[in-house]
Amino acid sequence: MATTAMTLGPEVGDHEWGVIFYWADATGGEDIKAAVTGAYLCIDELYLISNGNTTVDIGSAQGTGVTTKLFGAIGMVDGSEFGPVPLYGQRGVVSTALSIDASDAVGINGYVKGHTEYA
Repeated sequence: MATTAMTLGPEVGDHEWGVIFYWADATGGEDIKAAVTGAYLCIDELYLISNGNTTVDIGSAQGTGVTTKLFGAIGMVDGSEFGPVPLYGQRGVVSTALSIDASDAVGINGYVKGHTEYA
């Protein structure tokens, strides 16, 4: 598992963030962005690449897996790409991490850009 914070341009505000991620196996759920107490994590842009056949869920998590799906059942085949998709603030569950879950043990990488909204 690996996540790296993105360096965003000078026009972005303090509440905006970006994460580049890679997992060799995202089954069982992996956190893309940690929860912020009292805040919503909102997705503004999403991009995925798969190096195997799988179905991917993106959304809020309460530990393992994705408990509240923002995007469910994104079907991917080996080498396929999803996005970049502009989402303009799809909001997750308050005080909950942004997570990814894959149906099969294949490599998933990509990035997500978003912002934080305080409740």
